[in-house]
Amino acid sequence: MARFSAGSAANHTMAGRSGSCTRLPSAGRRVGGGVGRALVADLEVRARERSGLTLWLGTDDEDEMTSLAGVNLYADLLGHLAHIKNLKGHPFEFYQKLGFTIVGVMPDANGPGKPDIFMAKSLAPAR
Repeated sequence: MARFSAGSAANHTMAGRSGSCTRLPSAGRRVGGGVGRALVADLEVRARERSGLTLWLGTDDEDEMTSLAGVNLYADLLGHLAHIKNLKGHPFEFYQKLGFTIVGVMPDANGPGKPDIFMAKSLAPAR
């Protein structure tokens, strides 16, 4: 596993042909200023330079910002995931705008009713 940084603000990991974004901080930054978009774009360039095929990330919902929080996801995980709603500005929609897709969820990852939403983006050439 090789660790590298896209800019000085985000930590990323490359393993095999996939890379993960482990932290994209926004503290002290204006939302909508383009910093996050630029960091993810830089990460894509660096991952492609290393023959990366997939970027993936987990984005926590510890503050009941989506319809996945505060419920028993185990009862109908795929149903809840298929009908996810953004209730309070959760960043999963930011990543969707950058081409990421929700690929899964880990119920209770951060405590009861506090899931981790997994997202991925293909870097492979179009087929």
